[in-house]
Amino acid sequence: RQIKWHCHHKQVQHPPMSVAQYFRMFRRRAHGQSSQSSQSDLHSRDEQQMHRPHNNNLVVIDTLFVRCRHISRRGYCWLQALSFIPTIEHIHCAALSRSDDVQHMIYHLNNLKTLNVNILGPRHPNRNFHAHHRLALQSIARLIPPTVTEFAIPVSVQEDFVQQCFTKMPRLENLDFFRLTTPHQNVDIDSWACCLSSESIYHLAAHCKHLKKCQLFVKCFKPQTQIWDAVKFLLQQCKGIHMLTIGMTESETLNGLDKLLPPESGSTAAVNASVTAIDPLHGMQTAIDAIDGTQGQQQQQQLHNHTGNGNHIEYDKLSKRYFDQLKRVPFLRKRFRKFKKKTMKFPKFTIMWCLLT
Repeated sequence: RQIKWHCHHKQVQHPPMSVAQYFRMFRRRAHGQSSQSSQSDLHSRDEQQMHRPHNNNLVVIDTLFVRCRHISRRGYCWLQALSFIPTIEHIHCAALSRSDDVQHMIYHLNNLKTLNVNILGPRHPNRNFHAHHRLALQSIARLIPPTVTEFAIPVSVQEDFVQQCFTKMPRLENLDFFRLTTPHQNVDIDSWACCLSSESIYHLAAHCKHLKKCQLFVKCFKPQTQIWDAVKFLLQQCKGIHMLTIGMTESETLNGLDKLLPPESGSTAAVNASVTAIDPLHGMQTAIDAIDGTQGQQQQQQLHNHTGNGNHIEYDKLSKRYFDQLKRVPFLRKRFRKFKKKTMKFPKFTIMWCLLT
């Protein structure tokens, strides 16, 4: 656990010496005790500074880092102590946290701006999720204040919970999501992260129009799909997005993608091709060539044989062609200048990242 002090930009002249002093001062204020104290009291100067009339120099704790799992196991009094720090604006907790703990954590915080808490959801394979945890998860969606500007989607929550969070965050500027970096054998794509559907992306575009940095995780991102159209609609609605990160599964995205991509330069199909056109609806460059159907079926069968035997050479070539074509998509090229590709491999699946800035 760590409490971070932000004093410089808030013009604090005499910050407290320890966290204990801070709790003591706010506890006295909560109980209506007088700020008068003896000269021998070590806290007199800080208390007088806080209770001095017409003084804007206020000692605050605005950032909270939680570096342990299951906060209630460390002592329920720690959660109760948060009620004496109403000035908290930023919460960071990367470890899995039970929903009932998070519910008590944010209950008294009405001015939250950052909510990056990896809440344990029902989709996690190795954790118990009971009925009271589900009720607490619903309560969290209602307790989220409209002041939140930064939010990280938890790993194992359901998609309807994410949509409820989007509804409560009209000022959202930075959207992120937690990632599972340990390559466990039992980790499946459904329990790795909350894969957003096209409906959730449309919901995000309708309620969070102040987005500046957006990170999404989807199962498939390619032309002629609903996810593709939803991302295009998101960029149209959120004019301020200047950084977009899209995570997608390799198998779902590259499956059948060779039919949508133009032929490679130097191939027979490229030599026979006479006209190229750009699909105005999806924005992906397609080739109108003279290749016959038999030759295309042979190439697809060859690709299937390579991937079925565990050889990912064809997949690697196809992914390179795919990202080269992404740079030519009109609605992406007009907004972003840099395209970066990254890959994260797990035992059961592979994630491809596309970073657009």
